[in-house]
Amino acid sequence: MALESFVFRIPNSLGTLENLRFLYLSYNKLWGSLPNSIGNLSSLQYLKASYNRFNGTIPPSFGQLSKLIEFSSNENSWQGIITEDHLVNLTKLESLQIYTNKNQSLIFSNVSYEWNPPFRLKTLYLRKCIIGPQFPIWLQVQTQLAGDVIISDAGIRGPIPNEWVSKLSSQITGLDLSYNLLEGKLADLLAPQHPNYDLPEDSTPIRYPNLTFLYLDGNLLSGSIPSNIGDLMPNLEQLYLSENRLNGTIPLSIQNMSNFGIISLPDNQLSGDLLDISWGKFKSLEVIDLANNNLYGKIPSSIGFLTYLKTLRLSNNHLHGGIPKSLHNCSDLRSIDLSGNRLYGSLPLWIGLDVSKLWLLNLRSNHFSGTIPSQLCNLRWLRLLDLSNNNISGGIPSCLNNSEPLVSERSISANELYLMTHIFSHNYHFRTEKTTLVMKGREDEYSVILNRVLTIDLSRNKLSGEIPNEITNLRGLVALNLSNNDLVGSIPENIGAMQQLETLDLSCNHLSGKIPTSIASLNFLAHLNLSFNNLTGRVPTGKQLQTLNDPSIYEGNSLETKSSGDENANTGNVLILGIKDGKENESEMFGIFISMAIGFPVGLNIWFFTIFTNESRRILYLRFIDRISYDILEKIGFVVSCTRKMRRRRS
Repeated sequence: MALESFVFRIPNSLGTLENLRFLYLSYNKLWGSLPNSIGNLSSLQYLKASYNRFNGTIPPSFGQLSKLIEFSSNENSWQGIITEDHLVNLTKLESLQIYTNKNQSLIFSNVSYEWNPPFRLKTLYLRKCIIGPQFPIWLQVQTQLAGDVIISDAGIRGPIPNEWVSKLSSQITGLDLSYNLLEGKLADLLAPQHPNYDLPEDSTPIRYPNLTFLYLDGNLLSGSIPSNIGDLMPNLEQLYLSENRLNGTIPLSIQNMSNFGIISLPDNQLSGDLLDISWGKFKSLEVIDLANNNLYGKIPSSIGFLTYLKTLRLSNNHLHGGIPKSLHNCSDLRSIDLSGNRLYGSLPLWIGLDVSKLWLLNLRSNHFSGTIPSQLCNLRWLRLLDLSNNNISGGIPSCLNNSEPLVSERSISANELYLMTHIFSHNYHFRTEKTTLVMKGREDEYSVILNRVLTIDLSRNKLSGEIPNEITNLRGLVALNLSNNDLVGSIPENIGAMQQLETLDLSCNHLSGKIPTSIASLNFLAHLNLSFNNLTGRVPTGKQLQTLNDPSIYEGNSLETKSSGDENANTGNVLILGIKDGKENESEMFGIFISMAIGFPVGLNIWFFTIFTNESRRILYLRFIDRISYDILEKIGFVVSCTRKMRRRRS
C-alpha cells in the first residue's frame, strides 16, 4: 500500500488491515503519532515512513509487530520514549532506521544497558536519538551489520567498544559515530591489536576493505592518526575527524587512498608541514578542510593538480608565503578560506577569471598587500567576501554589484542554495561548512550554508577614495564592514536601499557630510557603527535607529541629536564624545590597552604554569595565548589607528 502527497494524521482504523504486509508512507506530509492500533497489523513486514512531518510518538503497541523486518523513519520529528516493550517482540527485525530532525527528542530510556535484544540487525541508522550515556549492550551485540552503520548525535559517552568495531570492520561500507562524546585513542579504535592476526611484523592488514566513509567528528578522541591509515582502509572516500583532540602529523599513507574525496580534520591539534604530502596524487579530492590546527609551512603548489577541488579551508594555522599560482587550475573551486595565517603577496588576478565559481573568499587576518583586483567582480555567485585585517590599498571596486546573491532582494530558496553551494555529500548526511566572520561587531564561527550570511568585510586595511555609490545596489547584503580604512567623501545617499542590512560598520575613516536620512529605513539593522569620522549635522531618527541607543556608535564626530520627544527642535545636543579633550582621552585609552597587552599575558603565564608539565596541554596553551595576544594587539592597533587619524584631522 502506498500513499502519495497526503496531508493528514493516520487514523486509528489502520489497525483493521490485519493482513497488511507492506506499508509505505514515505514522502508525504503525514503528521502526529503512529496510532495505537498499529500493533494489530500482525502480518506487517515492512513499515517505511520517512520524509513526513511526524511529530508525535511511537506507541508501545509497535512492539507487537513480531514479523516486522524493516522500520525506516528518516527525517521526521519523533519525540517521546522508546522502551524495551517497543523492541522485545521484534524477533525478525533486520533494519532499524530512525533519523529525527529535532535534536535528541526521541529517547531510548528504560532500555537497560545489559539488555540483550531478540533481533540481530543487518542495517542500523540512528541519528539524533538519545541512546546513551553508555554504549549499550543491545548495540554491541549487533555484529551482523553490513553496509553503512550510523549512530550519530546519540548522547553516548565514554570509550568506543573497539571489539565491536573490529568484528564489523570487514563487513561495513561506512561508519558514522559523529557528535557523541566518545573517548579513547583513535589508533586503538582503527587499528587494535587482535589476537587472530598472525602476520609478519612488516605486514599491514586491510582491516576495512570496503569502508568508503568514516565520520568520527565531534567527539573526544585523542592521540595521533594511525600512520598506516591508508593501508587499513584503501577504499576510503570521506574522512571526517574534526572537533576532537588529535595531535601529530597527517600520515603520508593517506596517499594510498586512490578514491579520496573529502579530508576534514579541522579543530584538532595537528601539526606538521603540508609540503610533506604529495597532494597531486588525489585525483578525486574535492574538499580539503584542515582549519584550526597548528600546521605550518607554505601552501603546496601540488594542490593545483586537484582539478575537482571545490573547497580549500586552511584557516587559523601558521602558514606563510603566497597563494600558489597553480591554484588557477582548480576551476571548480567554490570556497577558499585561508584566513588567520601569515600569508602575503598580492591578491591573485586569476580569481574571477580561471576560478569564477567562488561563492566564498575569506582571506582575513593575513599580510596581503596591493589592490583589490577588478577580476573579483566576475564572481557571479559570490556570497561572502572577507579581505579584512590585511595591508590592502587602493579603492573599492565599483563593480562588486555583479554578484547575483548580493544584489537580489529576495532570500535564496533552500533548493537554490543547495544547488549553488553543493560540494560533496553522502546521500543521507549533508554537512555544512564553517568560517570565521565578524558579524554584528563580534567575531564568531558561522555556518556558511546559512541564507543570512551574505557579507562584505574590507575593514582594517589601507583602502582610500570614496565609497562607490554602486555598493547600494547590493540589496541582498546582510553585513557591510568598511571600518578602519582611509575612506573619504560622504556616505552614499541611497544606502537605505540595502534593505537586508543587519550590520553596517563605517567607523574610523575620514567620511564627512551628513548621515543620509535613508539609513532610517534599514528595518533589520541591528549593529551600526559610524564612530571616528568627520560626520556633521543631525542624526536621523527612525523606528529601528531608536533601538540602537548606544551613543558610542556616533563617537568622534560632530553630530546633533534631537532631544527626546522634541521632533520640532531646531537644535539638538552636540555629540562631543572623544573630541573635546581628545589628546587626554587618546593617551588614557592607549595606556589602558598597553596595560592590558602587558598584564593579561603575564597573568595567564602565571596561571597556566603547571600546564607545561603536559605536552598536549602545552600545545593547547600556546595556541590559546597566540590567539588571545593576537586579538589584543589587533584591538590596540585599531585604537592607535583611530587616534592617529583624529590627530591628523585636528591638525
